[in-house]
This record gives sequence, C-alpha cells and structure tokens, in this order.
Amino acid sequence: MAKAAVLQIGKTDSSKLDDNQVIEVLAKEVKQRCDAMQEFENGKR
Repeated sequence: MAKAAVLQIGKTDSSKLDDNQVIEVLAKEVKQRCDAMQEFENGKR
C-alpha cells in the first residue's frame, strides 16, 4: 500500500518525488491507517 501511494503521487505530479515528499506521503498513509483503526475500535469491530 505504501509503495502504491508513493507511485500514485509520483504519477499525478509527473515528477520524481524527493525524500521529504516520500516521507510526507508515508506519514499521511500511517495517519489514515491509525484513524481507521480507531474508528473500528470505536465501532466495537
């Protein structure tokens, strides 16, 4: 999933991402997963 997210951003920007941009994308993906996990716990799943 992480690799796909980085590749998707790279395709939409039509440029190569630098290290800081890759870290930003990965941090966003981690936040999404943590938020989803919290929602599942709140929903008693």
